[in-house]
Amino acid sequence: MAPIFAPPIVVAVVTSMGWNMAFYLCGLLGIATAVVWYVCTRNHPSEHPWVNKKEVAFITKDSEITTKKEKAPWKLFLKQRSFWAIAMGYFGTLWTIQFFIYWLPYYLQAARKMSFKDMGFYTSVPFIFLVIGVFVAGALSDWLLKKGLSRFQSRNLVCVVGLGISALALVMSVYAETAVGNILWLSLALGMAGFAQTLSWVIATDIARKFTSAVGSWMNTWGFVAAAIVPTVAAIVARDYGWNQVLILNACIILIGLTGFLLVKTNEPLKVS
Repeated sequence: MAPIFAPPIVVAVVTSMGWNMAFYLCGLLGIATAVVWYVCTRNHPSEHPWVNKKEVAFITKDSEITTKKEKAPWKLFLKQRSFWAIAMGYFGTLWTIQFFIYWLPYYLQAARKMSFKDMGFYTSVPFIFLVIGVFVAGALSDWLLKKGLSRFQSRNLVCVVGLGISALALVMSVYAETAVGNILWLSLALGMAGFAQTLSWVIATDIARKFTSAVGSWMNTWGFVAAAIVPTVAAIVARDYGWNQVLILNACIILIGLTGFLLVKTNEPLKVS
């Protein structure tokens, strides 16, 4: 939700009070968030002073929640296709999502000649689509599973369709004749990428079971490897070849992620022994 509200607010603050105040505002919000997290968050429901015994019993009933520590079999995980494929899928997914976070405001000004003021509003639009996409993906996946489809069909294929549409929308955005048309195609691209972003974590849970934290961390690491690379790569490609080529590159990277989700065997949990 933050990328929806932040751009217009930051633009308004910068326009009326200058850049310095925007940094102060972000810093204060970060401190406030840290305080709320510290007060409200615990590792286990039983550790939280606001949760009584009946609530703990209800939350942990028929679940695998445990405080017992068990080491993940990393050597065995590294030998399995699904372990690498889910990393590949999340790499391709987060590449494009992080591109929007890092470069969308500047892209709209540099490539689409939007004013600083207009950019604040239009930067929010794709992230509205992303929020919608996340909710739709979760509801659709669960509905398909209840209808009797396999986990691979309900999870992976939804990711594949979402990423396929996302890649196509990125290509189509290149040919948009107006800035608004470009924004709509980019919004569709980000919204459909959200399908894979949210279902990646479900897939990680499906294949990892009690080692979800380890597999989720592995997957997230590769997602943020992409996030670390895309700011620099996008800038270099834009400088040497233009922003349209950056969008085409993003579409190609999405296809790598799509391939990764096709290779994850979600119907089979990872071998742990």
